[in-house]
Amino acid sequence: MEETMELKKFFKEHGRWKLELSPKERARLRRFRDRHPVPYLRERATAILKIADGNSPHWVAKHGLLKPRRPDTVYEWIRRYMRLGVSGLFQRPRILAERLPVADCQKVYNAIITETPEDYGMKAARWTLKLLRQALGCVRDHYHSLSGLWYFLQRLRLRVKRGRSTTIGAADPEFQRKIRRLRAVLGYCRRHQQEAVIVSVDEFSFYRQPRVSRAWWRMGRRHQPPITRSQKSNTRGRIVGAVNCVKGNVTYKIASKITVSTFCRFLKELRTQYPAPVKLYVILDNWPTVHKHDTTLALMQELGIIPVWTPTYTPEANPIERLWWELSDKLLAHHRYSDDWDALKACIIVWLNAFRQPSEAMLRLIGLMKGKAIPIHGV
Repeated sequence: MEETMELKKFFKEHGRWKLELSPKERARLRRFRDRHPVPYLRERATAILKIADGNSPHWVAKHGLLKPRRPDTVYEWIRRYMRLGVSGLFQRPRILAERLPVADCQKVYNAIITETPEDYGMKAARWTLKLLRQALGCVRDHYHSLSGLWYFLQRLRLRVKRGRSTTIGAADPEFQRKIRRLRAVLGYCRRHQQEAVIVSVDEFSFYRQPRVSRAWWRMGRRHQPPITRSQKSNTRGRIVGAVNCVKGNVTYKIASKITVSTFCRFLKELRTQYPAPVKLYVILDNWPTVHKHDTTLALMQELGIIPVWTPTYTPEANPIERLWWELSDKLLAHHRYSDDWDALKACIIVWLNAFRQPSEAMLRLIGLMKGKAIPIHGV
């Protein structure tokens, strides 16, 4: 850096930007510029020749090359050329840092996966590159820059990723048993479609006011997609629905509130679609006030409906949840029926009626196309 500053001072004192090159030096630089197979050597030779023709290093850096360079970079090329000649234009070999031992790599990996900065006496909940260097001496001694540490973590297959929320204490002690039974019943109903049917049943709430989500709009922080909200109260509607997990047809009922009596009437209607002696399996979650109410359980026993309970706090185990997610995303995000409640319900009815008949699109939507098992994260 000091030599570069002296070189700038030299040019200013002499009041000119011309380098004194012999005919032999010019000829060699021209050969480098025109014929050398390495691109960066052609660029550097071009810069030296233009400066020798009277152009300033600053002008050459900004306007005289294929792409703009920092002026200090061009001054460094001149300094190395004046000291070493053409050989000074070649890049110096880089000294590669030795890799961490396997034991230290395992230590870094375990610290990120199983520990937090609080375990090392630091007041932070998440790891950052600076905290990692501060906490682990092997990292601090080996990697002197954060970028080098970042590349090291990439080699360990560690990335910065968005978290996934989990509920503490939500694990069902019978989780594995319930999942195995759920998949076993699904497989049985696929193999014996004339003797057994399995449907996924659940409830869904929708509201008068539109849901805020992403949408295409003009660029700029001041421009956001407008959402029209009504001055009326945020009326709520409820849907109880059932999806045939083998054929894909949908049965539903819309009401202002799902009570035990409403749910029992829906079960009776469902049973009429699949009359005895067909076995009717119904996938249900653990809603204690309706699904596990004594009246509901007695009616299911009377109608010959066999409940298949999903694990606690595992909505993804119920395939119909994916139908509700699609309905919310397609119709309820940014909808324009906040002042017309009946029109909103009619729009939902039209969308659901498209799946009244057996549908491969519905099976694909809920993740059960082509004999797939119920997709559950981590199982």
